[in-house]
Amino acid sequence: MSNAETILEFLEESRKGVCDDCISRETRVEPRQQVYQICRQLEHRGTVTRRKDSCALCGHTKTVNIVCPEAARPDVATPLIAAQAQGDHPGRGEAMSQRHPDDNEEKDTSRSIAARISALKSQLEQLLNSPAIPFNDHCRNELPERHGIYRIFDPTKPDETVRAGRTKTAAGGLRQRVYQNHLMGNQDGNLRAQLVADGVCPDPETAKRFIRESLAVQILVVEDEEERTWLEHFMLGVLRPRYCD
Repeated sequence: MSNAETILEFLEESRKGVCDDCISRETRVEPRQQVYQICRQLEHRGTVTRRKDSCALCGHTKTVNIVCPEAARPDVATPLIAAQAQGDHPGRGEAMSQRHPDDNEEKDTSRSIAARISALKSQLEQLLNSPAIPFNDHCRNELPERHGIYRIFDPTKPDETVRAGRTKTAAGGLRQRVYQNHLMGNQDGNLRAQLVADGVCPDPETAKRFIRESLAVQILVVEDEEERTWLEHFMLGVLRPRYCD
Protein backbone atom coordinates (compact mmCIF):
# COMPACT_ATOMS: atom_id res chain seq x y z
CA MET A 1 0.00 0.00 0.00
CA SER A 2 1.40 3.40 -0.96
CA ASN A 3 1.73 6.26 1.52
CA ALA A 4 -1.06 8.12 -0.26
CA GLU A 5 -3.39 5.14 0.14
CA THR A 6 -2.37 4.73 3.79
CA ILE A 7 -3.20 8.37 4.54
CA LEU A 8 -6.47 8.25 2.62
CA GLU A 9 -7.52 5.06 4.42
CA PHE A 10 -6.75 6.69 7.76
CA LEU A 11 -8.82 9.79 6.89
CA GLU A 12 -11.71 7.65 5.63
CA GLU A 13 -11.77 5.80 8.96
CA SER A 14 -11.50 9.04 10.95
CA ARG A 15 -14.11 11.08 9.04
CA LYS A 16 -12.97 14.03 11.16
CA GLY A 17 -10.48 16.81 10.56
CA VAL A 18 -6.92 15.71 11.38
CA CYS A 19 -3.79 17.87 11.06
CA ASP A 20 -0.66 16.84 9.12
CA ASP A 21 1.35 16.31 12.32
CA CYS A 22 -1.17 13.86 13.77
CA ILE A 23 -1.53 12.04 10.44
CA SER A 24 2.24 11.57 10.33
CA ARG A 25 2.28 10.29 13.92
CA GLU A 26 -0.67 7.91 13.51
CA THR A 27 0.23 6.52 10.08
CA ARG A 28 4.03 6.62 10.59
CA VAL A 29 4.40 8.33 7.22
CA GLU A 30 7.53 10.45 7.60
CA PRO A 31 8.85 13.06 7.32
CA ARG A 32 5.88 15.32 8.09
CA GLN A 33 6.64 17.29 4.90
CA GLN A 34 5.70 14.21 2.87
CA VAL A 35 2.29 14.10 4.59
CA TYR A 36 1.80 17.76 3.70
CA GLN A 37 2.66 17.13 0.03
CA ILE A 38 0.40 14.08 -0.21
CA CYS A 39 -2.54 15.86 1.43
CA ARG A 40 -2.12 18.84 -0.91
CA GLN A 41 -2.17 16.46 -3.89
CA LEU A 42 -5.30 14.76 -2.52
CA GLU A 43 -6.86 18.21 -2.10
CA HIS A 44 -6.09 19.17 -5.70
CA ARG A 45 -7.71 15.93 -6.87
CA GLY A 46 -10.87 16.75 -4.90
CA THR A 47 -10.37 13.74 -2.61
CA VAL A 48 -9.64 15.72 0.56
CA THR A 49 -10.66 19.13 1.88
CA ARG A 50 -8.12 21.20 3.84
CA ARG A 51 -9.26 24.02 6.10
CA LYS A 52 -8.48 25.79 9.39
CA ASP A 53 -10.19 24.00 12.27
CA SER A 54 -9.56 22.18 15.52
CA CYS A 55 -7.72 18.88 14.99
CA ALA A 56 -9.81 15.92 16.17
CA LEU A 57 -6.73 14.30 17.75
CA CYS A 58 -4.49 17.02 19.24
CA GLY A 59 -7.17 19.70 19.64
CA HIS A 60 -4.97 22.49 18.26
CA THR A 61 -6.27 24.90 15.62
CA LYS A 62 -4.36 23.98 12.48
CA THR A 63 -4.93 23.12 8.85
CA VAL A 64 -6.89 19.86 9.05
CA ASN A 65 -7.67 17.27 6.39
CA ILE A 66 -11.19 15.89 5.89
CA VAL A 67 -11.96 13.23 3.32
CA CYS A 68 -14.73 14.21 0.89
CA PRO A 69 -17.83 11.96 1.01
CA GLU A 70 -17.65 11.17 -2.70
CA ALA A 71 -13.91 10.56 -2.65
CA ALA A 72 -12.49 7.47 -4.31
CA ARG A 73 -9.19 5.90 -3.37
CA PRO A 74 -6.35 6.48 -5.89
CA ASP A 75 -6.27 3.72 -8.47
CA VAL A 76 -3.99 2.64 -11.29
CA ALA A 77 -5.26 5.51 -13.41
CA THR A 78 -3.42 7.92 -11.10
CA PRO A 79 -0.01 6.32 -10.51
CA LEU A 80 1.84 9.62 -10.13
CA ILE A 81 0.64 10.40 -6.61
CA ALA A 82 1.53 6.95 -5.36
CA ALA A 83 5.00 7.17 -6.91
CA GLN A 84 5.61 10.59 -5.38
CA ALA A 85 4.32 9.46 -2.00
CA GLN A 86 6.73 6.54 -1.97
CA GLY A 87 9.63 8.74 -3.05
CA ASP A 88 9.94 6.81 -6.34
CA HIS A 89 11.30 8.46 -9.45
CA PRO A 90 10.25 6.44 -12.52
CA GLY A 91 12.67 6.21 -15.40
CA ARG A 92 12.12 8.08 -18.62
CA GLY A 93 10.62 5.09 -20.39
CA GLU A 94 8.18 4.36 -17.56
CA ALA A 95 7.19 8.02 -17.25
CA MET A 96 6.54 8.21 -20.97
CA SER A 97 4.37 5.10 -20.85
CA GLN A 98 2.18 6.75 -18.19
CA ARG A 99 1.76 9.99 -20.13
CA HIS A 100 -1.57 10.45 -21.89
CA PRO A 101 -1.73 12.03 -25.33
CA ASP A 102 -3.95 14.84 -24.04
CA ASP A 103 -1.27 15.86 -21.51
CA ASN A 104 -3.50 15.38 -18.46
CA GLU A 105 -0.48 15.55 -16.18
CA GLU A 106 0.45 19.02 -17.41
CA LYS A 107 -3.13 20.20 -16.99
CA ASP A 108 -3.29 18.78 -13.44
CA THR A 109 0.00 20.49 -12.61
CA SER A 110 -1.24 23.81 -13.97
CA ARG A 111 -4.43 23.53 -11.92
CA SER A 112 -2.40 22.62 -8.84
CA ILE A 113 -0.12 25.64 -9.19
CA ALA A 114 -3.07 27.92 -9.93
CA ALA A 115 -4.82 26.67 -6.79
CA ARG A 116 -1.75 27.43 -4.68
CA ILE A 117 -1.42 30.93 -6.13
CA SER A 118 -5.12 31.55 -5.54
CA ALA A 119 -4.87 30.43 -1.91
CA LEU A 120 -1.82 32.62 -1.24
CA LYS A 121 -3.46 35.59 -2.95
CA SER A 122 -6.60 35.14 -0.84
CA GLN A 123 -4.59 35.12 2.40
CA LEU A 124 -2.57 38.18 1.38
CA GLU A 125 -5.80 40.02 0.55
CA GLN A 126 -7.10 39.13 4.02
CA LEU A 127 -3.99 40.72 5.51
CA LEU A 128 -4.30 43.88 3.41
CA ASN A 129 -8.00 44.22 4.25
CA SER A 130 -7.47 43.73 7.99
CA PRO A 131 -7.75 46.71 10.38
CA ALA A 132 -4.70 48.91 10.81
CA ILE A 133 -3.54 48.79 14.44
CA PRO A 134 -1.72 51.98 15.48
CA PHE A 135 1.31 51.75 17.75
CA ASN A 136 -0.46 53.51 20.63
CA ASP A 137 -1.09 52.56 24.25
CA HIS A 138 -3.63 49.92 23.17
CA CYS A 139 -1.38 48.27 20.59
CA ARG A 140 0.01 45.54 22.83
CA ASN A 141 -3.41 44.31 23.91
CA GLU A 142 -4.71 44.30 20.33
CA LEU A 143 -1.95 41.97 19.16
CA PRO A 144 -2.70 38.28 19.81
CA GLU A 145 -0.24 35.81 21.29
CA ARG A 146 -0.86 33.61 18.26
CA HIS A 147 1.41 33.09 15.28
CA GLY A 148 0.96 34.70 11.90
CA ILE A 149 2.22 37.28 9.41
CA TYR A 150 2.32 41.06 9.73
CA ARG A 151 2.76 44.22 7.69
CA ILE A 152 4.01 47.53 9.16
CA PHE A 153 3.26 50.60 7.04
CA ASP A 154 2.59 54.33 7.00
CA PRO A 155 -1.21 54.85 6.75
CA THR A 156 -0.60 58.02 4.71
CA LYS A 157 1.21 55.88 2.11
CA PRO A 158 -0.93 52.69 2.01
CA ASP A 159 0.72 51.33 -1.15
CA GLU A 160 4.14 51.19 0.52
CA THR A 161 5.28 48.69 3.12
CA VAL A 162 7.93 49.57 5.69
CA ARG A 163 8.39 46.12 7.22
CA ALA A 164 6.79 42.71 6.73
CA GLY A 165 7.43 39.24 8.05
CA ARG A 166 6.18 36.31 10.08
CA THR A 167 6.46 34.89 13.54
CA LYS A 168 8.46 31.72 13.92
CA THR A 169 8.06 29.52 16.99
CA ALA A 170 8.82 31.82 19.93
CA ALA A 171 6.21 32.20 22.66
CA GLY A 172 4.06 35.30 22.47
CA GLY A 173 3.40 35.09 18.73
CA LEU A 174 2.48 38.35 17.01
CA ARG A 175 2.45 40.32 20.27
CA GLN A 176 6.04 39.36 20.98
CA ARG A 177 7.29 39.87 17.43
CA VAL A 178 5.59 43.17 16.59
CA TYR A 179 5.33 44.93 19.94
CA GLN A 180 8.19 43.58 22.05
CA ASN A 181 10.73 43.19 19.24
CA HIS A 182 10.02 45.87 16.65
CA LEU A 183 8.70 48.64 18.91
CA MET A 184 10.42 48.00 22.25
CA GLY A 185 13.50 45.95 21.34
CA ASN A 186 16.97 47.08 20.31
CA GLN A 187 18.21 43.85 18.72
CA ASP A 188 19.88 44.02 15.32
CA GLY A 189 17.38 43.20 12.59
CA ASN A 190 14.37 44.66 14.40
CA LEU A 191 12.65 47.71 12.97
CA ARG A 192 14.06 50.25 15.43
CA ALA A 193 17.63 49.19 14.68
CA GLN A 194 16.96 49.15 10.94
CA LEU A 195 15.58 52.70 11.00
CA VAL A 196 18.71 53.89 12.82
CA ALA A 197 21.09 51.96 10.54
CA ASP A 198 19.32 53.40 7.47
CA GLY A 199 19.65 56.97 8.73
CA VAL A 200 15.89 57.51 9.02
CA CYS A 201 16.24 58.09 12.78
CA PRO A 202 19.36 59.15 14.71
CA ASP A 203 18.88 56.80 17.68
CA PRO A 204 16.63 54.00 19.00
CA GLU A 205 14.45 56.29 21.13
CA THR A 206 13.72 58.54 18.16
CA ALA A 207 12.96 55.44 16.10
CA LYS A 208 10.52 54.26 18.76
CA ARG A 209 8.77 57.64 18.71
CA PHE A 210 8.67 57.58 14.91
CA ILE A 211 7.02 54.13 14.90
CA ARG A 212 4.45 55.22 17.50
CA GLU A 213 3.57 58.45 15.72
CA SER A 214 3.79 57.45 12.05
CA LEU A 215 3.24 53.72 11.55
CA ALA A 216 0.57 51.06 11.98
CA VAL A 217 0.47 47.28 11.63
CA GLN A 218 -1.84 44.78 9.95
CA ILE A 219 -1.83 41.14 11.02
CA LEU A 220 -3.18 37.78 9.91
CA VAL A 221 -3.18 34.75 12.21
CA VAL A 222 -1.72 31.68 10.49
CA GLU A 223 -1.18 28.80 12.92
CA ASP A 224 0.55 26.32 10.60
CA GLU A 225 4.30 27.02 10.60
CA GLU A 226 4.96 25.71 7.10
CA GLU A 227 1.98 27.59 5.67
CA ARG A 228 3.28 30.76 7.38
CA THR A 229 6.68 30.32 5.76
CA TRP A 230 5.36 29.97 2.21
CA LEU A 231 2.93 32.85 2.75
CA GLU A 232 5.77 35.08 3.95
CA HIS A 233 7.76 34.35 0.77
CA PHE A 234 4.73 35.23 -1.37
CA MET A 235 3.97 38.35 0.66
CA LEU A 236 7.53 39.68 0.47
CA GLY A 237 7.59 39.16 -3.29
CA VAL A 238 4.37 41.11 -3.76
CA LEU A 239 4.72 43.87 -1.14
CA ARG A 240 8.50 44.36 -1.46
CA PRO A 241 8.90 46.00 1.96
CA ARG A 242 11.72 48.44 2.70
CA TYR A 243 12.91 46.16 5.51
CA CYS A 244 12.62 42.45 6.25
CA ASP A 245 14.68 39.77 7.99
